Amino acid sequence: MKKIKQYLINLPNNNILAEKALFFIRKFKKKKKPSNQSHHKDIVFKKMNSLSIQVFPFFGTLLSLYRDKNILFADDFDFASTDYNIFTLKFITELAANEIELIAISVVNNQLVELSFNLNGAKVDIFHLKEENECLIHECPNFRKERAQKEFTSIERNIYKTYFKVKYPKFELKRDAVSGMLIPDKCEEIFKSHYGNEWMIPKKSNFIDYSNYQFIDNESYSAFGSSKNLIIFMLENKLIK
Repeated sequence: MKKIKQYLINLPNNNILAEKALFFIRKFKKKKKPSNQSHHKDIVFKKMNSLSIQVFPFFGTLLSLYRDKNILFADDFDFASTDYNIFTLKFITELAANEIELIAISVVNNQLVELSFNLNGAKVDIFHLKEENECLIHECPNFRKERAQKEFTSIERNIYKTYFKVKYPKFELKRDAVSGMLIPDKCEEIFKSHYGNEWMIPKKSNFIDYSNYQFIDNESYSAFGSSKNLIIFMLENKLIK
């Protein structure tokens, strides 16, 4: 079954037969419930708050801190930074020294946009927000609306023909009493851009408002593997220095 699924995944995205077959495979396959990693929150916030480059809670982690004043459920921990130096071997080595192990990367326009780590069993994502025309831009491979093509070498790559970008307002940072970290001071504007106007209502599943999303035709990918192999790949492809 796994080989059949892999074959179907690698067929062109406009292949109707592949889409239907994958639909039935996913429909009847037993779904894994996302594990709650919220019990890792204290160590995650402590470690992320001690880094040499400023990172701050974003997306679901920021929503929980602002709306719920707690981390009640987390299938991962989301952080962002406006400093592109997060994509350096020096910073990745600093994280490794803090037992934060690189497990995945995301690339758009041949530039890193996200790093993912394992911290004591908790998944930690660090996104880059770049400045553009008085806004902050988040770019990401289009895993939301496109079926990836698979490539296996020393690492696994999910390759997409498109990527998406979302604009957020520029903000200052203020201290959060719950996490002890600095967080954006325009949380509600950020949530409206990402989740829509109903961001205050807790949902049982992931919810996104695509009205603020821009989908762009250009190759992007996410890659998974050991920290060693990912670093070699990034150095060979001049993604880090």
